[in-house]
Amino acid sequence: MNVLLIDVDNKIPNLALMKISAYHKSIGDNVGFFVSNPDIVYASVVFKQNKHHVDGLKLFYPYVDIRIGESGYDLKSRLPGTIEQMRPDYSLYPDCDYSMGFRTGGCFRNCHFCIVPEK
Repeated sequence: MNVLLIDVDNKIPNLALMKISAYHKSIGDNVGFFVSNPDIVYASVVFKQNKHHVDGLKLFYPYVDIRIGESGYDLKSRLPGTIEQMRPDYSLYPDCDYSMGFRTGGCFRNCHFCIVPEK
């Protein structure tokens, strides 16, 4: 299967896409940011103001399974447990020379524009 990954608005490596890549590679799929003729497309939108960037995906890939997630698109979206447990595929971001993980400790500020308390 050909799996296309779209990182809409991250300036840093996207941990969710790295785990998705690791999962699909583990089952023998062709995965990357520049995959032609995809069978499945995963798009990650972190910031709400960039949500419109994925609006046309269904028109561009009418017969493809499209999965869009992250907090800018759907605050309640989650990776399936099997994918969430994967070790990230760092080869997606060759310039990333550090380990990534997700840590939550909350934030005491509660700024009106921030979604962290809700997430």
